[in-house]
Amino acid sequence: VRSGEDGHFGRVIANRLKELDPAPRRLGVTAADTNGPEFMGVAAYQELRSELPDVEIELLPRLWHELSYRKGSEEIAAMRRGGELAIASLEAVAKASQPGRREYELAAAGTEAVLAGGGQVHLMMIGATSMADPRLMYPNPNPSHRALREGDIILTEIAAAYLGYSAKIGHPITIGEPAPEAQRMYEVSVEVLREIEAVLGPDVALEKIMEASGGYRRAGMQSRPVTLHGIDLITAGPKVSVRGVSSAGFDDRLVPGMVVNIESTPISQDGVYGQFLSRTYVIEEDGVQCLTPYPVDELLTVG
Repeated sequence: VRSGEDGHFGRVIANRLKELDPAPRRLGVTAADTNGPEFMGVAAYQELRSELPDVEIELLPRLWHELSYRKGSEEIAAMRRGGELAIASLEAVAKASQPGRREYELAAAGTEAVLAGGGQVHLMMIGATSMADPRLMYPNPNPSHRALREGDIILTEIAAAYLGYSAKIGHPITIGEPAPEAQRMYEVSVEVLREIEAVLGPDVALEKIMEASGGYRRAGMQSRPVTLHGIDLITAGPKVSVRGVSSAGFDDRLVPGMVVNIESTPISQDGVYGQFLSRTYVIEEDGVQCLTPYPVDELLTVG
């Protein structure tokens, strides 16, 4: 452990590499963010180039993913605990979902449940809208000061991490009985989730998962493109959408130890209303196990 020297990270890394015997001739740099991908900052890279002029630097965006996309038993145990905390968080949000409470107060209740269980929050996305005149198609990444009202529906996306490994849950909550449109949309959410869930298992190709994602269109709805993604420590590849797949090649089929997240997100034809239903699964030798096993049969109704 050594100082970052007030942000001179490239120089610190270079100095450590110079201490090795023999000194490395090639240096691999993996992605800091695989969306893009994006790598280390420009200043750090320039310092590496300046300090190590004779070292070949190679950008390896999928290196970390290749090392971590298959989990061992200890890692799965941590993710299972993350799933338990995500469920506890959802239940805390539901308990706090009363008229007059504000979106940020629900996020605070969910966050407290995760921290109290020894975990950390990866995502706490919460948004509410009226079921009579809905104007929200996805949970709010920055929960607002909007006060809840009778007849609201609350969209949630909660990912809880334990020992750095996260699991996710999404489940809508209604204050009062679900309106017919909300109920119908939730039924479509469940239908798609179960169709995808039914094909999960070892040696399943991503294309087969894509083919199981067609329930939205049959119901006359559109959707958010992504229906499944992998989890390394947090959100990662591979990704499956309603019209395509994205993989690194070595992960184009499900294998034991992979952890994936189903995201069922129907959206109305006019694009102003949607729901989010999500669960996390580990692929096993002989099947699949849900790491966030909260019932999907019904909308969560309070009040």
